[in-house]
Amino acid sequence: MLKSAPFLAGRRAAKRAIDRAELLPGTMDQWQAGGPAEQREGRFMSSDQVQQIITQMGGAIGANSGLGGTLKFDFGEPGSVLVDGKSTPNTVSDGAGKTADCTITVTLETFEKMVKGELDGTSAFMQGKLRVAGDMGLAMKLGPILAKARG
Repeated sequence: MLKSAPFLAGRRAAKRAIDRAELLPGTMDQWQAGGPAEQREGRFMSSDQVQQIITQMGGAIGANSGLGGTLKFDFGEPGSVLVDGKSTPNTVSDGAGKTADCTITVTLETFEKMVKGELDGTSAFMQGKLRVAGDMGLAMKLGPILAKARG
């Protein structure tokens, strides 16, 4: 009985720490990606690879993506891409410091596999390789957008 008391006290302290962390704004962002999104995007410029994605998607999507909202691909440190399906014509730009109706957090490697058709968005989500925050309906429109990007 005496041996279990320190263990239980440790568990209670860990639970209190977790509960306090959930009350702090941005804590989950910091844990998952090395800092709040606003700080990450303020510190880093988009990589050449992200700039190439912006150029290719902009040409492939055209004037009307059929999205009807804003979709942000957050690649973490390399940068982010914002697809604005509300504007006429639709635009694709650097997503640094911009908010969106739906944010998809994914690595560049996984995104490239999805664009090439080697990995389905649903499978990526189920495997934990893709996270969705915001409007899930917009995320469901990801397939046709990636097909347009594929060409």
